[in-house]
Amino acid sequence: TFKIFLVSILIIISFLIYVSTIGIKTDRFNNQILNQIKTFDNNLNVELNEVNIFFVPLKLNVNLKTIGTNIIYKEKKIELASIKSTISIKSLFNNQFLLTNLEISSKSIDIKNLLSFARSFQDDAKLYLVEKLIKKGDLIGNIYFEFDDEGRIKDNFKIYGFVKNGKINSVKKFQFDKINFEFNFIKDDIRFNDINISVNGNSIYFPELIAQKKKDRFYFTGK
Repeated sequence: TFKIFLVSILIIISFLIYVSTIGIKTDRFNNQILNQIKTFDNNLNVELNEVNIFFVPLKLNVNLKTIGTNIIYKEKKIELASIKSTISIKSLFNNQFLLTNLEISSKSIDIKNLLSFARSFQDDAKLYLVEKLIKKGDLIGNIYFEFDDEGRIKDNFKIYGFVKNGKINSVKKFQFDKINFEFNFIKDDIRFNDINISVNGNSIYFPELIAQKKKDRFYFTGK
């Protein structure tokens, strides 16, 4: 009996190690993830592959991850590197599917294509002007959301990533290219770090630029 008990414990431990490190592949949660993403906009669609499930025993959570995903809006497509999320085990036992967070990571995206995709959400004149101003550049970004107990998006979302090899169409006699920087956007606080830019062939570096929104205006500081 002791041997049976010991073998049972070893099997349980081995299983927990397996699902905590290697995970289990399934498409069982695909529809639930898609429905949660559609809370942003019902026209959004996601091409989901199998989801990897990882058990986090110390936090009593289940982490979900899928890679090689595409997000589609009105026939415009953006390639994603991955979608990650977390579900509490308690909600699964209660026969509920409540995401506590959602993190979307992109592959390298052409900025002009990204702006075109953004304009399909909201055809804003400012986005159109920015799209015409930018000549080229690539962006890799991450968006992180949290959800409340009702499945509503909290307002503490984060957007972060970096821009590389940017170039702006000539403004009068100025040529801006070789633009590289990191960005971090949290609600009313936007931070740009390690800004490198070439102006008419002269390299310029800014360690940090901060834009903070107070009431209806943005105030800029930097160093």
